[in-house]
Amino acid sequence: MRTIILFLVLVTFGLFAQEKVIDGGKFSGVVRWNGTVRVRGDVTITSTGRLIIAPGTTVLFDANSDLQRNGADKKRSELIIRGIMIAKGKLGQKITFTSAAETPRMADWQGISFKNVKDQCILDYCVVEYAYDGITIKKSNIQISNSEIRYNFNAGIKIDVKARPRIIRSIISENDYAGIICTLGAKPILTDNLITLNRIGLVAFSLAEPNLGSLAKDANYNPGRNRILNNEDYNLYNHSSKKILAENNTWGETVNDAIAATIYDGEDEGKYGTTDFIPLYNQSAEDNRLGEFLLLAQNNNSPPANAGRNTSGQPTDQRQPQNAVQNNSGAANSTAAGDTVSNVSEGQNSQPEGIAGGENSANQQDSLPESISGEDTSPLFASARPEETIETDTGLRSEDIVNQIDYDQIFLEPFIDGGKKVYVNKTSIKMSEVIRESIQPGTIRIKVIVGKTGEVESADILKGINPVLDEASINAVKKFKYRQGMLNGRPVRFSTMEVFVFK
Repeated sequence: MRTIILFLVLVTFGLFAQEKVIDGGKFSGVVRWNGTVRVRGDVTITSTGRLIIAPGTTVLFDANSDLQRNGADKKRSELIIRGIMIAKGKLGQKITFTSAAETPRMADWQGISFKNVKDQCILDYCVVEYAYDGITIKKSNIQISNSEIRYNFNAGIKIDVKARPRIIRSIISENDYAGIICTLGAKPILTDNLITLNRIGLVAFSLAEPNLGSLAKDANYNPGRNRILNNEDYNLYNHSSKKILAENNTWGETVNDAIAATIYDGEDEGKYGTTDFIPLYNQSAEDNRLGEFLLLAQNNNSPPANAGRNTSGQPTDQRQPQNAVQNNSGAANSTAAGDTVSNVSEGQNSQPEGIAGGENSANQQDSLPESISGEDTSPLFASARPEETIETDTGLRSEDIVNQIDYDQIFLEPFIDGGKKVYVNKTSIKMSEVIRESIQPGTIRIKVIVGKTGEVESADILKGINPVLDEASINAVKKFKYRQGMLNGRPVRFSTMEVFVFK
């Protein structure tokens, strides 16, 4: 009997041991994360530290919490990497960095920050969502591949101070300000990515020179093959004085003038650099590669609603995150005298605002939590060359990929036939005295799941203003009707973003 009880105790302990709670602090040496890891304060991997994250791991950040009271935002936790981070998930076993809130929203946590990293770090088959800046890269050359960066408040990926990361075959979507921000001489290389449904696809500031494609046989060679489309204001915004190489990509349009209209650069304002987007990627070849994105987007092992999340509910604090970028663009439609609100889900070509900046340079606390891991016996992946650590081809034939697609999953809007949602009915917000009194400038972003019949299946606030306007926007969206989404001739469910701007 004692043996049985002891066995049950050991099994129970083993199950609960998979969930780790970290209050934050500095970590050196080798640290391993697996199962479910809950973070409640800033975690720093020092220059002598190495963080290894197992496939299928979920890292939950408590919403609007930072027990360390440090870092870029003293009220939001972040993961700061100064040493090495190896996060290599697998198809069907992605590593997910997300909010612990029951109803997560953009900017629940600060994000992952790589600072002055000397060795190469790897994020492969990862999901980063609901942060202020999903990933920040400063003076570091890391690799991001086969990953999804989405639902972040400011940028999906922010690249600073001469950083030269490689971003390969990833989906960067539905971020509030920009999918990617490059500044201060950053020179990222982007290949085979999908950048879509952000307010702006990619922004370049301050001598940044992102390489999205260069067919010249020289040191800048990059085959491109990025899909940069369906972003609200611009697909690309060049606010740098440098020319941007963006050859051999697709833009959702096939006519050069139509593509140019989605790009803001020196052709619009002479003090900025131009964008070289010719030649375009061959359309038939691009269609053949679409299946690889379909596989990447499915088998998402993100935890279901409430699984391991904070069941106390979303904090009622609706403040704007620190250094927030106000998004009040878009031609508004008057709904009543003195009231201005617009739904800009189809995109408006207004000039974006700059980014308030400045990183809090306060030092981390000196407490050194006990390491979660034992002695490291695995090879040092970060010492390998980029081409040896990233698989750039699935090795599957197009027909094999099509046969593996789960047509019951939820597809991102650009994947459906035609590449864009079509409205059958679009309901405006019905104004009332309570709603009028609640109007304040700001933007509401709503993630919408459209069922196979075109009816709205669910609608969730990703970024709100106040409870009254949030509820009014949700009620309007729930009455929307879309043309049935089709993929390869089959009806499918799809997700899209609806945006309301109040002035």
